[in-house]
Amino acid sequence: MLISSRKVFHFEVKNLLQNYIYENGMWMCNGREIGNDFFIQMKRARGNLVENLQKIGVNVPVVSKLILINEEGTVNIMDADQQSIYIKRWHVKGICT
Repeated sequence: MLISSRKVFHFEVKNLLQNYIYENGMWMCNGREIGNDFFIQMKRARGNLVENLQKIGVNVPVVSKLILINEEGTVNIMDADQQSIYIKRWHVKGICT
């Protein structure tokens, strides 16, 4: 998490070491569907963060991103509507400026 006076950046960080594909709303690993949906985890954590910030009177925008820290190209996001909410770790600095 990165907190500034104007915005809170919430990061859901994953170190995915195998081949993953996200397509048609499903995560697949090596050709098999997995039960974890990293985007749902990120959205749930963001909702909890926003709720807790509001409880203490902090009303700033919260930007959430799924951060993939593995340098290998092991994740392919095929669904266009999810492409903008994930980034590789070396792009974090660019979104926080």
